[in-house]
Amino acid sequence: MAQRDPYFYYYPKGWDVLYPAHFGFFPYRTTKFRGSSSAVCICAFGVFLILGGALMVFMGYYVMHDSPFWTWAAERRKRPPPIQVAGPLLFISGAVLLLGAI
Repeated sequence: MAQRDPYFYYYPKGWDVLYPAHFGFFPYRTTKFRGSSSAVCICAFGVFLILGGALMVFMGYYVMHDSPFWTWAAERRKRPPPIQVAGPLLFISGAVLLLGAI
């Protein structure tokens, strides 16, 4: 009796197909191992940073400003726009996290 599934009585019979733990990333009642949760979390956060960094690069280089700040004149280049600096940094850090999760 002690080795039975503790969640067996919590769900109606026949619902094991609809129960979301069978599709992975849950610590109990999984039918297939899909990786540790830390790797999944790092991968998801890396994808989030890549999407945010790509959007910031697009907005900073093509929508808000016409050209990158390193092509500007010297007096205009003293204060580069933060979106043009932070966008590539977020994109690169997201790529590092994504590659690290693999």
